[in-house]
Amino acid sequence: MFEELINKSGKWINSKGPDSDVVISSRVRLARNIGGFVFPQLLRDQDYEKIFAQVKKAAAKSKALKNAHIVSINQLDDIDRYLLVERHLISYDHAAADRKRAVIFSKDESISVMVNEEDHLRMQVILPGIQLQECWRKLDTLDTELERELAFAFSPEAGYLTACPTNTGTGLRASMMVHLPALVISKDINKILQRMNQLGLVVRGFYGEGIEIRTAFFQISNQISLSQTESEIIVNIERITRQIMENEHKARASLFKTNKAKIEDNIWRAYGLLKSARTISFEEAITLLSSLRLGAETGIIKVKLKTINELLISAQPGHIQRISGKPMPEEARDIKRAELIRNKLRD
Repeated sequence: MFEELINKSGKWINSKGPDSDVVISSRVRLARNIGGFVFPQLLRDQDYEKIFAQVKKAAAKSKALKNAHIVSINQLDDIDRYLLVERHLISYDHAAADRKRAVIFSKDESISVMVNEEDHLRMQVILPGIQLQECWRKLDTLDTELERELAFAFSPEAGYLTACPTNTGTGLRASMMVHLPALVISKDINKILQRMNQLGLVVRGFYGEGIEIRTAFFQISNQISLSQTESEIIVNIERITRQIMENEHKARASLFKTNKAKIEDNIWRAYGLLKSARTISFEEAITLLSSLRLGAETGIIKVKLKTINELLISAQPGHIQRISGKPMPEEARDIKRAELIRNKLRD
């Protein structure tokens, strides 16, 4: 299964979606717990086994999860656990936890269900471009299928009960993964981030929670789900993302009007380095790929967005080591990463 993951990319990476020049992907997630059991932080191993048995039985009856992979996280080594994190199939916390846990995900990686993360179930759908409405439609179908078999903890007053109070209510979190290089270059990104914080939104880096934002890739999501309907959350996130996308387009137009030669030089230098480097760190690779993606998005350089998206995933440490088939020190990973990028861009 992991060889299959390495040799192909998921639907949200290899497919072109609406407005994918700025919005890389849309994701909607639901948090659910099964009544009669404590939250995962206090769950005993024998109760986890009962929950997992119920979830597997429900998944087997789900059309959305037909032929899905079922993986016990505890049985994986560090490389494979973090490979799943890097593909956005599980969270960093899910990989690092010391309790029993699992993940179920579809063949095309658009649907995944984390079992025993912060909640008993964390279900998500992820698709390319601006497709929050379609993500929600697919996830709502999955939620309905599973709820026929599982007794989710629910309160008429509070809604779905979750381990974290901010998820109580609908249990829904909607997010967009966006690329905003012009706003970063112009430094207008600081005003954008401040405004999103005032609106109650959360901004993280491309690689999720616990990782400092150092690139032009961002994940934008709602902070709370109580007192809002699913549709209200999704409409709000999409509306704000479209406003940010408009700001990014304006910033690009302004930069190319006032500093065209400098911006184009930066793009071509990034392309040259990526095509010729013999060793490259993960952080440098992501910075250069961001510049290359801006060139591809604006038509300056003829590289497919799909190719760049795939490199954003495969350049990560877990993928580099899985491709090599062994744990590697950082220096060796940097050499292998440079070789991988050279070959991909040459192809």
